[in-house]
Amino acid sequence: MTWRTIAATVLTLTVALPIRGAVAEADGPDFYRVVGVASNDMLNLRRGPGTNYETIVGLPPGSELNLLSREGNFWCLVALRETPQLQGFVACRYIGE
Repeated sequence: MTWRTIAATVLTLTVALPIRGAVAEADGPDFYRVVGVASNDMLNLRRGPGTNYETIVGLPPGSELNLLSREGNFWCLVALRETPQLQGFVACRYIGE
C-alpha cells in the first residue's frame, strides 16, 4: 500500500464516521415523555446538571420533552416540546419514549 492510499483511506474514514453517527441519532424518537414519576409528584427541571442547581419548574408525568444532549449517563438537557425556549436538565432515568 502506498502512502497516498493510506492517506486517502484515513481521510475517507475521518469524514464518513461522524456522518454515520448523525444518521443514527436522527432515527431516535421525535420526543420523550416524563415517566417513572408518581401521578401526584413532579420531575424537577433544573438550571444545571445536578441536584445542587435551582429548580426552574416541576414537570408532571407525561410532559413532552425534546432531548437536546446528555451530560454523562445521569443528566439530560431537554426543552419542553410545546415551549422550546424553556430548557433545563432532568435526570435521564425519568424520560422515555
